Amino acid sequence: MKLSGRSVDEAKAAKGEQKFAMLCVACHGADGKGNTAMGAPDLTNDIWLYGGSLRAIKESLIKGRNGYMPAFGSTLSAEQLDQVASYVLSLSMDEGLDAQKVAAGKEIFNGQAGGCHYCHTKEATGLESQGAANLTDAIWTVANVPGAADAEGRLDAVRYVIKNGIQRHMPAWADRLDDVQIKLLTVYVQSLGG
Repeated sequence: MKLSGRSVDEAKAAKGEQKFAMLCVACHGADGKGNTAMGAPDLTNDIWLYGGSLRAIKESLIKGRNGYMPAFGSTLSAEQLDQVASYVLSLSMDEGLDAQKVAAGKEIFNGQAGGCHYCHTKEATGLESQGAANLTDAIWTVANVPGAADAEGRLDAVRYVIKNGIQRHMPAWADRLDDVQIKLLTVYVQSLGG
């Protein structure tokens, strides 16, 4: 069926895109690539913290999301923070990292001192139910590792997140959008994925 030269599907996609432009670009950007400084994930890849199915995206839009990771700056020493950061970086890249720091960081990550494995799992692949990132895929939703100039900058970016934690909030849209608008936005957001 055509509407003014556009198919119904094109018209629906345009409405979903309009809603995205009105509601989502402030955090996720006009291109949907996210903003690491705000903790707003990139929506253009296939890496979805809470799942990329239509059902999961719709649930995120309806309920919103509260991303949280505790700050370890007061519970881990500077040396331990460096060790955990080294381990986390080693999960997706191995560029001259100190093997002893990586090993010590793994113990903290999987032990009671860090307890990181409770949300990120012992394999560090993350839990969608918690919105905990997969740390093995080289996709950085908060730590600006890709933007770092060198190896020390990458360590600093990861260390900063571990030290200060994460507190991010995506609002719930259920009270502001009707069911049709939620569906249009859900389909549009999923279409951004790779």
